[in-house]
Amino acid sequence: MAENLQIVIDAQNRATAALETLTGNLTRVVDRMDRLDESAKKSTKSSSTFGDTIKAILTSAVVVKGFDLLASGARRLTSEIGASVAAAAEEQNIIRQTSDALARAGVSWASVGDEVLRFAQAQQSATTFADDQTIKTVGDLVTLTGRYEGALRGAALAQDIATRSGRSLEEATRVVAFATLGHGQALTRVLPEARTLVASLGETASQAEKAAAFMELLTTRFGGAAAQVDPVIQSQAELSNVLGDVREAF
Repeated sequence: MAENLQIVIDAQNRATAALETLTGNLTRVVDRMDRLDESAKKSTKSSSTFGDTIKAILTSAVVVKGFDLLASGARRLTSEIGASVAAAAEEQNIIRQTSDALARAGVSWASVGDEVLRFAQAQQSATTFADDQTIKTVGDLVTLTGRYEGALRGAALAQDIATRSGRSLEEATRVVAFATLGHGQALTRVLPEARTLVASLGETASQAEKAAAFMELLTTRFGGAAAQVDPVIQSQAELSNVLGDVREAF
């Protein structure tokens, strides 16, 4: 995967350099046309070729405009290629970080990568969260909890919490991690409404029992929120995410 990405980056770098050269050449042509125009305006001589000069200037203006538009398009394309390379590199970096987190938890990307990618794509289609955001959330949860089991469910719940509470996705991910580990005191610091539940569980409940109770609380309070956004906002987010995918694949 890394080798394929490097091939794409090398090809796009060459294309970017070529387009930048073209842009520079076109800019020089525009400058020369401008100087020709200025020289004609300063001329006070009357001659039989004056009419031809005016026609040449008018023709040049049209050509200049065409070159200007072409140069502008070349610059925009160069910028878009750069953005595409950056977007693709960022997604690959997220996958690499998630793969490393999985490895530390004793799970290989080869064994669960397809599942993570399918889940991320499904979340992108159903919520306002892009697939790379979901992949990163999965990786963050694995890092925080030390296990892959439950990470997909946890990532979806983190997105629900972020959507309904207005918290950042990163903070919502920490909330889910605390709940998954059964860390009641840490959970109440970021989610005050959990205090009653923590108190009712007391010290006798096991970590597994606490974790189950905390996750049930979060699911009851926030579950499904990410998929219940306004249809207009959802459509706008989906379009933005799809365009992001196109940019990454450019």
